[in-house]
Amino acid sequence: RFHSSLDLDVYWVCNFLSVVGLVLSALAAAGYGCAPIIAGCWVCYLSLTTVGDIFMLFQWDSLLLETGFLAIFYAPLLQRPSRAAQTSRVAMWMLRFLLFKLILMSGVVKITSKDRVWQELTALYYHFASQPLPTPVSWYFRQLHPLALQLGVAMTFVIEIPCAFLILCPLKEVRHWTAAVQASLQILIMLTGNYGFFNLLTLVLIVNLLDDSCVEAILRIGVHGDSNGQSNGDEAMPLLNSGGRKGSMSQVA
Repeated sequence: RFHSSLDLDVYWVCNFLSVVGLVLSALAAAGYGCAPIIAGCWVCYLSLTTVGDIFMLFQWDSLLLETGFLAIFYAPLLQRPSRAAQTSRVAMWMLRFLLFKLILMSGVVKITSKDRVWQELTALYYHFASQPLPTPVSWYFRQLHPLALQLGVAMTFVIEIPCAFLILCPLKEVRHWTAAVQASLQILIMLTGNYGFFNLLTLVLIVNLLDDSCVEAILRIGVHGDSNGQSNGDEAMPLLNSGGRKGSMSQVA
């Protein structure tokens, strides 16, 4: 509430913070996302969320603030993010724990709500028509057989509750499989409804489950697909292969 003490118009302050946040975000996207830049983005969004009150209290706003705060410690202190830059493994695992908390709570809250549509696995009978801004694809999903819709609810429970614990597994092969399963669920949600940047941000957290070797393999497949096999992976990925050692995703810009 400092704007009152300084006799500043609240709308002017909000517009100013929005512009500052936009500039800092552009710098981060351009490859200058060191800790002070990320911290500036976080402070701007926290300020806007505080002023926005009930209009900025959606789940994705809270998730962005939590992710942004942890990203401050994930990013290099002063230098530009690069493969050679050291990243805190504590921050990396904290981001994984944030994803674990998000996925697990998404499943648990469905059960604790004691809503009959979740208990009877009939939630998808109504979900595709009642969610925020259904997409054209939603209509086709709604036409699926009732048993298929019930199976979809059951699979959602499996992915969000037992599979959530695999996010914290130290074995990279298990984490890679978990990342694929969780990403598939988020993509299906994006195809059938509009939840803003919520699912995109969740996918960003899911990427943190992968290590360099997995990312390089995915990029290599993409490069081969674009070039019809005419270029090899080593030539197509100078950024990933230039200098530094192979390690976790924490070492990839």
